[in-house]
Amino acid sequence: MKLRVLVLCVAPFLLSNPAAADWVELKDGRKLRGIDLRPHGTWKRYTLDTGMDVLLDPAAILSVTKSPPGETVDFRGKPVSLREMIRALKVEDTKREKEALKDIETWARAKKEALDARKRFLALPPEDRQRYLIQALARSRSIKARALAAGELATHKDRIAVAALTRGSVVEENRLVRATCLQSLKDIADPLTSDGFVTLLASPAREVRVRAAEGIESFPTQKAVPILIDRMSRVWADFGRGSIVTGTQRGYVRDHGLVSGGSGATTVEVADPEVSSITTGVVLDADVRKVEIAAYAKALKATTGEDFGTDVGKWREWWTARQAKDAKDAPKAAEPRRAGR
Repeated sequence: MKLRVLVLCVAPFLLSNPAAADWVELKDGRKLRGIDLRPHGTWKRYTLDTGMDVLLDPAAILSVTKSPPGETVDFRGKPVSLREMIRALKVEDTKREKEALKDIETWARAKKEALDARKRFLALPPEDRQRYLIQALARSRSIKARALAAGELATHKDRIAVAALTRGSVVEENRLVRATCLQSLKDIADPLTSDGFVTLLASPAREVRVRAAEGIESFPTQKAVPILIDRMSRVWADFGRGSIVTGTQRGYVRDHGLVSGGSGATTVEVADPEVSSITTGVVLDADVRKVEIAAYAKALKATTGEDFGTDVGKWREWWTARQAKDAKDAPKAAEPRRAGR
């Protein structure tokens, strides 16, 4: 079983009704000390005694032991609760983070202060540099700083950097930064890079799904095939066209009709105007899902080597036949060779 522990590189916070301090023992023998072990999606979020937030795979946790009520720890010569110590460490870490982000943005501007800012940043421990680069990629308002962070993360060849770059390559608004994220992912060449893009295909945002498909085109994986076919079929079944009309509508009297009326022996005919209208302007009619379905088709072609364009039916037929063939070949591949052959 592979044990997973990820550093949570997001702005830290403490809950208003926190749990007691814990000792968490992992199946690989490590013991972690901290507070607030709580659910976070399919993971467990945990704040370490260093002030760092991490995500733990529940399958990696062997046991959890609560600390005695009122327990204190020595923090710079004073007895304080573990929560008070962690709060103080977080405040200090937030200050260091702001200084590091300022150095990244100064470095990215490439002016006279850039060299000193670069030296200060590169003097930080590698794990801190990675964390601050991820923060800059996600939060900096400077496009140059985000692009610099995306490029520098290529030197941090681990799953945390890969996850941040994968997300950046699909949610980042600037095209240059997205392209830099994608290039860094190619430089890192992690074999599981494509898994992140497959997950992002389920996003409710169309732009994210399209960019995730483009990521799979660069990092093909067979895992994506059935999901891409399913997404393609949903596009065809969903709304596919949109129209925008910009114009002016004018009314005019097209003709008159006679209307008879009266009372008793008197008959009166009145001219009744027939009003019509005319509209002038521009109608913009666009196939708003064409880009999305084309992205899925390109990703399928890169992954499978087949090319059925945007024909969902043919992709489904091919995939069904492929699965049947794989199932038929599997027993043959697993059958041991007989003696004497």
